[in-house]
Amino acid sequence: MNVRAINSSSRALLLAKRANQQKISRTNISWVVPLSWEDREIRYAFAASHGLGLEVAVFCSGIALNDERVRRERVAALKSELAGFSRTLTYHGAFIDVVPTSSDSAIAKVSRMRICQDLETATELGCSKVVFHTGFNPNVPGWGYMDEFVDSHIRFWPSLLEAYPDVTICLENSYESEPDLLAGIMRGVLHERFRVCLDLAHANVYSTSSLDTWMDKLSGWIAHMHWNDNYGDSDSHLPMGAGLISWEAVWEKMKMINYALSINLEVGTLSKVQSSLVHLASFGVRPSE
Repeated sequence: MNVRAINSSSRALLLAKRANQQKISRTNISWVVPLSWEDREIRYAFAASHGLGLEVAVFCSGIALNDERVRRERVAALKSELAGFSRTLTYHGAFIDVVPTSSDSAIAKVSRMRICQDLETATELGCSKVVFHTGFNPNVPGWGYMDEFVDSHIRFWPSLLEAYPDVTICLENSYESEPDLLAGIMRGVLHERFRVCLDLAHANVYSTSSLDTWMDKLSGWIAHMHWNDNYGDSDSHLPMGAGLISWEAVWEKMKMINYALSINLEVGTLSKVQSSLVHLASFGVRPSE
């Protein structure tokens, strides 16, 4: 028996298996970059040249949030400009002061209006996923608030999922200290188009749980992710590799996810996106492939 040949064959099989795992991970992931209004032509070209999708972030703040005429004009322009865009389109909804679970009925009513407005716009633009923050406030004391927070979300979303059947709604973690609140909401709503947008940078700053814990506890519900870096002290939206998050370790953890999802390289400027792509490529991840 040729032991050397057997060892060589076993090693080849192991390398092939690893390569296949990485290939599977890549083909299951759609990569997007944020689309802002002012430099959108440059971002269209960048996305096209790098094989990336786009996350529409035109209506979550600024003048288009409050001026209906401007909003209509921008929707019309984007519909025309994105016609024929074949890669993934996602959408970030309004989040400043949006608290659909507020015990103040007036605030809850306005928040619902903003959310419906975004769902309508996202549907009109042909976006597949819409991201909303949970509105969680970590400064409200007591478990009573947390329980009501989860229960309110469970009551809030089913009617909207029925009203907007063409999009997947993704709740994004922001100030939550651990993933159990989002997991509780997911279990309570239990809908195939109601999923998690896991922002690893938010978890790195505001959470007492590890990134591994977040990914483990929300596994199966994660449909979208936001990736950017920081030093754990503020949500600084640094390019990947410029902070303390080990993206190579994150990528290894990603191999447990065996279903399709999307990742937004939410780092701000295109130079930061380019820097992030270089860092990802340093350990074999090439989103444009």
